[in-house]
Amino acid sequence: MLSNILIIGPDQSKKGGVATHINNITNYEALKDAEIIDVGSRGTTLKSGRSSYWNIFKSLLSLRKIIKNDRFHVLINASIYKSSFIKLLLILLVIDEKHTKDLFVFFHGGRFDSKFEGLGRLSWLYTRILNKPDKFFFLSEVQKKGFLKRIGDYPVSIYNNYSSSDEGLSRKEGEGIFTFLFVGRVVREKGIYELIEAVKLLQETGYNNFHLAIVGDGSNLREIKKKIKANKLGEIISLYGFLGGDKLNRMYMESNWLVLPTYHEGFPYVFIESMRAGLPMITTRSGALTRLVTENVNGLFVEAKDVNSLYKKMKFVLDEKLNLSDNCYSFFSKNLSKSAGESFYKDLIS
Repeated sequence: MLSNILIIGPDQSKKGGVATHINNITNYEALKDAEIIDVGSRGTTLKSGRSSYWNIFKSLLSLRKIIKNDRFHVLINASIYKSSFIKLLLILLVIDEKHTKDLFVFFHGGRFDSKFEGLGRLSWLYTRILNKPDKFFFLSEVQKKGFLKRIGDYPVSIYNNYSSSDEGLSRKEGEGIFTFLFVGRVVREKGIYELIEAVKLLQETGYNNFHLAIVGDGSNLREIKKKIKANKLGEIISLYGFLGGDKLNRMYMESNWLVLPTYHEGFPYVFIESMRAGLPMITTRSGALTRLVTENVNGLFVEAKDVNSLYKKMKFVLDEKLNLSDNCYSFFSKNLSKSAGESFYKDLIS
């Protein structure tokens, strides 16, 4: 059994995709004995009244002491934001290569966009630090290309997020009305406004034989409620708020298609659960979705911020009753299951 593994990232008890990722992978046999180090985040205030910078500084000192005691497999999890990137540099700075068996950096949400302009001109400051990792991993080609363009030419690769299970979620075929499902934050950048408008168009063109279930919470939820009421869509659209566990699984199992008309995306866990439930997805060509979704195989693409594009694809699904469930289950089993994750991480640190 592999040992001496350090996973650096947020504690599993925290919310968010990175914490979910760490919670999943530490259930894998290859990583179950890993020690998790949370070095903290910028922008929070501790109970003691000290700033989060103090917490980060203390955690880095602790990390330095731990890393000197033995040789470790080190897996660093970072988000692609300037503050997170600077924190990554600090983490790498305190890690001595003499005490690592291998060192990998996994990037999660965000993109190396214009906010990173200028960092390339400072590469003389951090080139030595960024030479420490054996490889940098990205969830999408957009992230990888942005890194190579704005940060520098280092060993890079693409990776997947994975499920914590090998079991599919059995769909309840033929029960009730045809249901589209949205799962995510109820915010503009998830395409929720376009989705409401597309449903309105479907109703206006005579489609009443479907339902839209919206699962999630967010800053635009109150506006969305008003919009649904103003357009008299209350009988077609239901808001469930945040759901988790068995309640969320039931929503996947009782729906027909997932709809995620997002503007920007990394590698949404909702995609994993959608495939696990045999639920094809209508989504945009964003982030990892461009390599995960194959048109008419396990989903359909629409243009971001385009109500008419979304309306046409939802109409097509209703007209054709397109059934891609077997393809979704197959994709999940081969690429996203716990077994697939086990194999990836075992090979990585063997």
